[in-house]
Amino acid sequence: SPVILKGHLFGLAQRNKGSLVCLDLQDGKRKWSSPGRIGDYASIVGVENQLLILTTDGDLVVVAAEPTSYREIHRTQVANSAVWAHLTVTGDRIYVKDKKHLTAYALPKF
Repeated sequence: SPVILKGHLFGLAQRNKGSLVCLDLQDGKRKWSSPGRIGDYASIVGVENQLLILTTDGDLVVVAAEPTSYREIHRTQVANSAVWAHLTVTGDRIYVKDKKHLTAYALPKF
């Protein structure tokens, strides 16, 4: 599911085996597209000025939610098996459900 922040839509495109894209909601034009592969599926959550992206490979990717360019802030593995469930954020915690476990983490601050 795409996320809308500050007049821009951030979502996952099928191009390049899953690239993150930013579209301007005013004119529908693409502002940027991430290089490389994010994954076949990824859940995206907007938190303040950042996007939290959870990939099927179990990576949590933190990206700046800005229309000027794709800027990855941090990447870490948070699951050891396939992740098909949507990332959940509540309070100062994130919840990750992989194939075998449900795990809570402190919300990263960058």
